[in-house]
Amino acid sequence: MSILKKAFHTGVGFATTTTETLKTRYNEMYAEAEKRQQTNEQEGEKLVATLQKNVESKYEEVRGNITGRVNERVESFAGQLNTTMDKFNIPTTDVFKVVEKRMKTLEKKVGDLSKELEARKN
Repeated sequence: MSILKKAFHTGVGFATTTTETLKTRYNEMYAEAEKRQQTNEQEGEKLVATLQKNVESKYEEVRGNITGRVNERVESFAGQLNTTMDKFNIPTTDVFKVVEKRMKTLEKKVGDLSKELEARKN
Protein backbone atom coordinates (compact mmCIF):
# COMPACT_ATOMS: atom_id res chain seq x y z
CA MET A 1 0.00 0.00 0.00
CA SER A 2 1.12 3.35 -0.73
CA ILE A 3 1.56 6.08 1.80
CA LEU A 4 -1.28 7.97 0.20
CA LYS A 5 -3.68 5.03 0.72
CA LYS A 6 -2.46 4.64 4.32
CA ALA A 7 -2.99 8.33 4.94
CA PHE A 8 -6.45 8.14 3.38
CA HIS A 9 -7.45 5.11 5.49
CA THR A 10 -6.00 6.75 8.58
CA GLY A 11 -8.02 9.89 7.82
CA VAL A 12 -11.21 7.88 7.28
CA GLY A 13 -10.59 5.97 10.52
CA PHE A 14 -9.92 9.19 12.35
CA ALA A 15 -13.09 10.75 10.91
CA THR A 16 -15.12 7.69 11.87
CA THR A 17 -13.70 7.69 15.40
CA THR A 18 -14.27 11.42 15.72
CA THR A 19 -17.85 11.08 14.43
CA GLU A 20 -18.60 8.29 16.89
CA THR A 21 -17.05 10.30 19.72
CA LEU A 22 -19.08 13.36 18.74
CA LYS A 23 -22.29 11.31 18.51
CA THR A 24 -21.66 9.80 21.93
CA ARG A 25 -20.84 13.17 23.46
CA TYR A 26 -23.90 14.75 21.79
CA ASN A 27 -26.15 11.98 23.17
CA GLU A 28 -24.66 12.43 26.65
CA MET A 29 -25.15 16.19 26.52
CA TYR A 30 -28.71 15.77 25.22
CA ALA A 31 -29.52 13.29 28.01
CA GLU A 32 -28.01 15.64 30.59
CA ALA A 33 -30.03 18.56 29.21
CA GLU A 34 -33.25 16.52 29.38
CA LYS A 35 -32.42 15.50 32.95
CA ARG A 36 -31.82 19.15 33.90
CA GLN A 37 -35.06 20.16 32.22
CA GLN A 38 -36.99 17.50 34.14
CA THR A 39 -35.29 18.58 37.34
CA ASN A 40 -36.13 22.22 36.62
CA GLU A 41 -39.74 21.29 35.88
CA GLN A 42 -39.99 19.33 39.12
CA GLU A 43 -38.42 22.20 41.06
CA GLY A 44 -40.78 24.60 39.33
CA GLU A 45 -43.78 22.47 40.25
CA LYS A 46 -42.60 22.29 43.86
CA LEU A 47 -42.09 26.05 43.92
CA VAL A 48 -45.55 26.69 42.49
CA ALA A 49 -47.11 24.29 45.01
CA THR A 50 -45.27 25.99 47.87
CA LEU A 51 -46.30 29.44 46.67
CA GLN A 52 -49.90 28.30 46.30
CA LYS A 53 -49.93 26.93 49.86
CA ASN A 54 -48.41 30.17 51.16
CA VAL A 55 -50.95 32.28 49.29
CA GLU A 56 -53.85 30.15 50.53
CA SER A 57 -52.53 30.33 54.08
CA LYS A 58 -52.10 34.10 53.93
CA TYR A 59 -55.52 34.47 52.30
CA GLU A 60 -57.17 32.59 55.17
CA GLU A 61 -55.16 34.58 57.71
CA VAL A 62 -56.11 37.92 56.15
CA ARG A 63 -59.72 36.81 55.69
CA GLY A 64 -59.89 35.83 59.36
CA ASN A 65 -58.40 39.17 60.44
CA ILE A 66 -60.79 41.14 58.26
CA THR A 67 -63.80 39.12 59.41
CA GLY A 68 -62.80 39.65 63.03
CA ARG A 69 -62.38 43.37 62.54
CA VAL A 70 -65.67 43.72 60.69
CA ASN A 71 -67.47 41.80 63.43
CA GLU A 72 -65.87 44.03 66.07
CA ARG A 73 -66.96 47.15 64.17
CA VAL A 74 -70.50 45.84 63.70
CA GLU A 75 -70.80 44.98 67.39
CA SER A 76 -69.38 48.35 68.37
CA PHE A 77 -71.74 50.17 66.01
CA ALA A 78 -74.72 48.16 67.24
CA GLY A 79 -73.82 48.98 70.83
CA GLN A 80 -73.49 52.68 70.05
CA LEU A 81 -76.75 52.65 68.11
CA ASN A 82 -78.61 50.94 70.96
CA THR A 83 -77.18 53.44 73.44
CA THR A 84 -78.27 56.36 71.24
CA MET A 85 -81.74 54.88 70.73
CA ASP A 86 -82.10 54.40 74.49
CA LYS A 87 -81.10 58.04 75.12
CA PHE A 88 -83.77 59.28 72.68
CA ASN A 89 -86.37 56.69 73.77
CA ILE A 90 -86.55 55.22 70.27
CA PRO A 91 -88.01 51.71 70.37
CA THR A 92 -86.06 48.86 68.81
CA THR A 93 -87.34 46.19 66.44
CA ASP A 94 -87.67 43.81 69.37
CA VAL A 95 -90.01 46.23 71.12
CA PHE A 96 -92.12 46.54 67.94
CA LYS A 97 -92.31 42.76 67.68
CA VAL A 98 -93.57 42.47 71.26
CA VAL A 99 -96.13 45.23 70.65
CA GLU A 100 -97.22 43.59 67.38
CA LYS A 101 -97.68 40.24 69.12
CA ARG A 102 -99.73 41.87 71.88
CA MET A 103 -101.85 43.72 69.29
CA LYS A 104 -102.61 40.48 67.45
CA THR A 105 -103.64 38.87 70.73
CA LEU A 106 -105.86 41.83 71.55
CA GLU A 107 -107.37 41.86 68.04
CA LYS A 108 -108.23 38.19 68.43
CA LYS A 109 -109.82 38.81 71.83
CA VAL A 110 -111.80 41.80 70.46
CA GLY A 111 -112.92 39.66 67.54
CA ASP A 112 -113.98 36.87 69.87
CA LEU A 113 -115.84 39.34 72.12
CA SER A 114 -117.54 40.90 69.08
CA LYS A 115 -118.75 37.47 67.96
CA GLU A 116 -119.98 36.73 71.48
CA LEU A 117 -121.90 40.05 71.58
CA GLU A 118 -123.46 39.36 68.18
CA ALA A 119 -124.48 35.91 69.37
CA ARG A 120 -126.11 37.39 72.51
CA LYS A 121 -128.00 39.98 70.46
CA ASN A 122 -129.48 37.33 68.22
